[in-house]
Amino acid sequence: MRISPSSLNLWLECQQKWGYVYLDNLEPTFTPEYLNIGHIIHRWLERYYKGMQAIEARDATWEEALGTTLKEVTEVARIKAMLWGISAGYPERYKTEEFQVLSVEVPSKTDPYDIVIPDVIIKKPNGEVWVLEHKITTQSNTDKYIKHIGIHPQPHAEVEAAKAVGICYNFIYKAEIRQKQTENLDEYCVRMATEYTNPDKHPRYYQRSWIYIPHSHTVNERASEEAIRMKMSKPGDKLQRNPHACFNYGSECAFLPLCQGVSSEGLYRTREDRSLIA
Repeated sequence: MRISPSSLNLWLECQQKWGYVYLDNLEPTFTPEYLNIGHIIHRWLERYYKGMQAIEARDATWEEALGTTLKEVTEVARIKAMLWGISAGYPERYKTEEFQVLSVEVPSKTDPYDIVIPDVIIKKPNGEVWVLEHKITTQSNTDKYIKHIGIHPQPHAEVEAAKAVGICYNFIYKAEIRQKQTENLDEYCVRMATEYTNPDKHPRYYQRSWIYIPHSHTVNERASEEAIRMKMSKPGDKLQRNPHACFNYGSECAFLPLCQGVSSEGLYRTREDRSLIA
């Protein structure tokens, strides 16, 4: 049995949530706002690093989102304003990049994992290859991502697959700017773009953390991973719920209603193809 890095990550985060996803094959029928923002900005960054002009990539991303991601979302205005702001501010913040883009969202295979998909693989002027991993989050979560890099297998798998020396977390922070009652959507988008393009505020919204990662795990790390894999393949004991993950990274877990035993009718559907376990 081979376990993907995503599955291992989820097991380490919360065994109960892992069970809902990989044993019960459940997925929410709704998408929280923070996931919509992250997915949409990732799609814009993907197009941008593949060579699209920022505005062209923005419009294509928004058109795609309206047809898929945003069908059941209430805070469409804020998500659009965030896209407008970041697509204006990010190219301004990083006018010149001191690296060469080698690949964008290209699946890579590595042993003992299945397939991982690094956001961007880059090469610096000194010849070092790095994984550029986008994180659209709040500034208070920066330390959590960096702290967890030592225990989560996915960054290690991506670095190994890319034959890179490490991972660069490309943090883009969410602006806590809400639409005023006196402004229309276009005015809201302009105000958000002004916020993200202000050079004095760049440290508030953009940060990159470069972290070297050894290519090979120690014997103890590999043994620990194998133990986790074996337990995941035969979860005979009751799965443990991690209460610290109920509001992880400042957001409520999508499966919290199931854990709390409250009415969850219509909140979840069964996903037939769960291919992260092979």
